[in-house]
Amino acid sequence: MDGVEMEIPYAEMVIWIVLEGRGTITCEGLSEPLSFGMGETVVIPAGLKKGLVATHANSMWLEVSVPIASSLAGFDRPDRRLLREGGGYVSIQLPHGPSGP
Repeated sequence: MDGVEMEIPYAEMVIWIVLEGRGTITCEGLSEPLSFGMGETVVIPAGLKKGLVATHANSMWLEVSVPIASSLAGFDRPDRRLLREGGGYVSIQLPHGPSGP
């Protein structure tokens, strides 16, 4: 999307591989915006303070994140075949009881 500005919401390190477009990243402690464009890789550090990304052309990037501990860690992962055949969506069945719905 062109002309979009939004907060960078991550607490962990994230890597963006820019497939299309261009934009800038600003954050606390950075004296001038960091520009990025198609074909570049951007590393967003953990704990980025007041990070904002602004796109200056229709943009698309592949986002790579580092696995972190999750409250869903104990659940079985869906079968990959279901993901491919079901369009990528699988419902999650949460347990009932004191910690569930």
